[in-house]
Amino acid sequence: MVCANCGAHNNPGRERCAVCGHSLVQLDQVLKRDRKTGHVLRIALIGLAVGGVVGVVLGMFVGAAIVHEGAIAGAVVGAWIGLWLGVPAGTVVGTIVGLFLPPPKEY
Repeated sequence: MVCANCGAHNNPGRERCAVCGHSLVQLDQVLKRDRKTGHVLRIALIGLAVGGVVGVVLGMFVGAAIVHEGAIAGAVVGAWIGLWLGVPAGTVVGTIVGLFLPPPKEY
């Protein structure tokens, strides 16, 4: 690798320059290339949270509407089922949206 500070050629695998001791691995450049993965994971996490909340709310309403005699029990069971259905659905939708949205230019 060539040192960005002094221009000396170094053996492959070195972390620091043999001449000036400057770091050869530029972590900021490595992290810039990996913006897309962090962006997709962030959007997927938002989708997970939104899917869970929407699943619980819809499950409560559907559970209370279906069960007429024990509306509270129906709402609780519906919320539980809505949570288990909403979280994976929200994560999948969030991941798909995150893949198609462009990542931010700078952090």
